[in-house]
Amino acid sequence: MSAEPFTAFTFAIELRLPGSAEPLCQAAFCECDGLELRRTITTLREGGSGQVWLIPGSESFGHVTLRRGMTATFDLWEWWERVRRDPGVRASCDVIVLSPDLAQERVRFRLHGCLPAKLTGPTLDATANDIAIESLELACEGIEIVRPGAPPADCPPQTLARAELRELDASFEREINRARWVTAQINPDQLRTSFSHELGPSTRLNLQLTFDVRTPVRTRRRTPDDVRRLTEKVAYFATPRPARGGALIRPAVRVAWGTFQFDGHLETLEESLETFSADGRPLRAALALSLVRAQIAPYAFRAP
Repeated sequence: MSAEPFTAFTFAIELRLPGSAEPLCQAAFCECDGLELRRTITTLREGGSGQVWLIPGSESFGHVTLRRGMTATFDLWEWWERVRRDPGVRASCDVIVLSPDLAQERVRFRLHGCLPAKLTGPTLDATANDIAIESLELACEGIEIVRPGAPPADCPPQTLARAELRELDASFEREINRARWVTAQINPDQLRTSFSHELGPSTRLNLQLTFDVRTPVRTRRRTPDDVRRLTEKVAYFATPRPARGGALIRPAVRVAWGTFQFDGHLETLEESLETFSADGRPLRAALALSLVRAQIAPYAFRAP
């Protein structure tokens, strides 16, 4: 049985904000492109045999561009301004492919967590009589296909384990002072460990954490308006404190994430403040952490 190809000229766009019953846009779009899923592929070649192994990596999603004839409804421009005022605002966008007679829905591409990445006004030319076309480029956090009549996928929500910094006692045996623990707002995408015997046995862990007060995070606490309110909790582990006899010691810290565990002292902490509000408040920070333990021990594994 042959499958009839879908037509590309009959489609609809539904662009909605969370909790809104009415669509964000009040005008039809004449063009939509950029529905694209990408995956990085790592190629490994085995010595001796020449065998090539393909390892799938992270996914990313293309920017979807919507074009329409400009009207007196400036809803897209108003959405741009709304995101400027509240960067946490996300929209959903459904691209619906219809049958040629517009009576049947063939498939629906659902874009999650959309933000306007580029908004382009029309090209104006006094010598032509073309329709003024404006375009909107959407960035999204995910794309899925919704098939008409198909039951919803039975996929329970996945619980994402978060990396944590936990304080330890001086002997690296007990986790203490839970109020000082730090949970990563965004998990690092890489952990790098190294071992050295140059100046005595030592193990080093390097990682980077990013904090942004505009990143939507489900929490009961009010999000601070200065990102240093978040990063000061990490800086605590780099701050020496008085001990018995007047000596200064650094807190011992454990990096725990899933089955991964590393115990050491925070040797270096570099903070880059990258984005600022109009009144000079830092909104995003990238922290480069380097932890060191003066020993080389077997790997520690935690129960996930």
